[in-house]
Amino acid sequence: MAGEGAVKEMTTKFGKLDKFQGQDFRRWQKKMHFLLTTLKVVYVLSTPIPELLEEETVENIRSRSKWENDDYICRGHILNGMSDPLFDIYQNVKSAKELWDCLEAKYMADDSSSKKFLVTDFNNYKMVESRSVMEQYNELLRILGQFTLHGLKMDETISVSSIIDKLPPSWKDFKHNLKHGKDELSLVQLGSHLRIEESLRAQESDKGKGKEVAGPSDDAIAWWIDSGATTHVCKDCFWFKTFVPVEDGSVLYMGDHHFDPVEGKGSVVLEFSSGKTITLFNVLYVPKLRKNLVSGPVLNKLGYKQVHESDKYVLSKSGVFVGFGYYNNGMFMMNLNGVPNDSGSVFMSNSNVIKSSL
Repeated sequence: MAGEGAVKEMTTKFGKLDKFQGQDFRRWQKKMHFLLTTLKVVYVLSTPIPELLEEETVENIRSRSKWENDDYICRGHILNGMSDPLFDIYQNVKSAKELWDCLEAKYMADDSSSKKFLVTDFNNYKMVESRSVMEQYNELLRILGQFTLHGLKMDETISVSSIIDKLPPSWKDFKHNLKHGKDELSLVQLGSHLRIEESLRAQESDKGKGKEVAGPSDDAIAWWIDSGATTHVCKDCFWFKTFVPVEDGSVLYMGDHHFDPVEGKGSVVLEFSSGKTITLFNVLYVPKLRKNLVSGPVLNKLGYKQVHESDKYVLSKSGVFVGFGYYNNGMFMMNLNGVPNDSGSVFMSNSNVIKSSL
């Protein structure tokens, strides 16, 4: 309740401040940023609306709804902080970010001291533990974006190095690894690394607090990465989205020289705890198998990048984080949301399947 009182008090005081008339934009912008930060809606200026998934989850629907509501509040406060003539000009801008960018493009170029402000802002920016690293990273990108508008230049390698230096103290080891990596990172690659690390830290934090972390806990619903398998294999038929029975005597050869019969094949959709999904095609149905296996080599051929580090498995594609897993009894187990909906229909047809091996 004390927090709500502080927000009300600040909002009331803000209402008494002079509205933006078209001059001293940088000063007005900083005051507005303080207000939006206090209201906890400033993130919409640097964080895009959550993606619309083909199979929407309750969590994703809630995230999109919250973002849209916060964007409305953010846009409203920015407009309310402007003079009536400026309000009339910008009232039809659809999103808070678009409005914010329009104002920066128009008025920062007219501010003789804006270059000095930009450089000072970037150099003095320090990430804090209490906020999302990705939110703060996006804010730094926005500042760098303004450099170009004002004719300022900063080498991308220097930009990446500077942002790494600004990471919070608890990221010390991660900073060291990035700084001393073999390859030079682009800003996009740095963002991907930060997103993956923050996701992993959130999962570790939930485990440390004794919270139940979404994902399979035993072989009944777990999926494991197999670096030697030539094909994906599933032992439970309820996973299949499409299914083709196999009755031609096909078998799956195991590493210990015995073999098990293949009773079908089809496609399987796996949803990671990150909310991202991947579809596995030509998955063999082998009921006698002890584990559900994802073929590492097949993922490689499809363009997925697999990183094994510190007992963690990280899966990404084209620089975009997909999901991760944990080392468990000699193999990596994918961190999934759970089993598919039982109401999903399974397509049945006749076909043949070739012999495969593990």
